[in-house]
Amino acid sequence: RVPFIVSWPKQLPAGKVCEVPVMAFDIFATSVSAADGKIPTDKEYDSRNILPILKGEQTEPPRSTLYWHPGGAHRIAIRHQNWKLLCNNKKAFEPMLFDLSKDLGETVDLATKHPEKVKELNALHQTWREKMLRETKALLGEDFEGLAK
Repeated sequence: RVPFIVSWPKQLPAGKVCEVPVMAFDIFATSVSAADGKIPTDKEYDSRNILPILKGEQTEPPRSTLYWHPGGAHRIAIRHQNWKLLCNNKKAFEPMLFDLSKDLGETVDLATKHPEKVKELNALHQTWREKMLRETKALLGEDFEGLAK
């Protein structure tokens, strides 16, 4: 749960813990902003500038949904608002669903109690995955075919 540690004396308060969900790749946009640079506009970047969050000027997350693949391409994790879904595209284990507002330690699996939420988060992941596959294919062309399987 600690994507990175930041130290910037005279700009950021020391010893502060940020509870806002961010991703490690947010370092890119944040560093560009800190250097008074501009993000290229030739494509869409996943990175978000989180300086306002680090400075305490903003408390809202930079995105409402986070997607990642813990431990391999077939394992997926989705955090949407306070819900987190873990599952495996290869069906090696059943989906696990957690309400992080009540269970930050992810000890109580709610997947069977909230099948509609599992379905909703799976649909979000599928939409995101299809977008990523399209963008990767456009970038890599024919070299991509073997990676998509």
